Amino acid sequence: YYPVIGDVVRVGEQERNYNIITPVVPLFPAEQVSWFSEESEKALFGRTIKWINSRYNRNNSVVMLNVARARLSMTEDAFNDTKTWFKGKEQKNGLFYWQAHGFYMSEQTAVAGLITEFLMQSVEDIIRIFPSWPVNLNAEFTSLRSRGGFLVSSRHIGGVISDLRITSTSGGELKLLSPWKTIGLRSANGKVKSLTPDSMGIVKIQTLKGQELEFVKMKK
Repeated sequence: YYPVIGDVVRVGEQERNYNIITPVVPLFPAEQVSWFSEESEKALFGRTIKWINSRYNRNNSVVMLNVARARLSMTEDAFNDTKTWFKGKEQKNGLFYWQAHGFYMSEQTAVAGLITEFLMQSVEDIIRIFPSWPVNLNAEFTSLRSRGGFLVSSRHIGGVISDLRITSTSGGELKLLSPWKTIGLRSANGKVKSLTPDSMGIVKIQTLKGQELEFVKMKK
């Protein structure tokens, strides 16, 4: 890096000011790293996110950075940064205005995907419910589409996840990270079948096209 001022040449390290936060790309959107990666790898990218937070220009990577945070369940930082950045930019029609280029703002559509990441994720075809939602805030969503063609609905009231329903639109294997320590599947006749998650807390179910499944928290 050789900035020149008149006849003076100053040699030094170039200041890093990212527009696109490339060091976080393996987490999102490349998805080479996820919640299901090794703990050491997740810790590395958690540190990377904190490091880069003060080294990017906060223009084109706000959505990207906060999706990455949500993928690692860095809930407080992801939620607060999203709320702060978009606050004051939202218009009555739900779109956004940004001084840099007016009403044209690609992030105004990407923010819908970002909010979805707070509520439901399906990286590696594994569904996670409220993976990055503040425990003190109530929320619910209906028919968010996951990978594999599953429509997912659930509620988060008083810090408790409930009313978890999933519809399979095309059949195939459903993989769900259990939101509870004990989980069951309620059948059409009201009976509940206990499910056994694997060592990572994931339950796997073969589904039929159009099948509706209701998951419940089992009593210990």
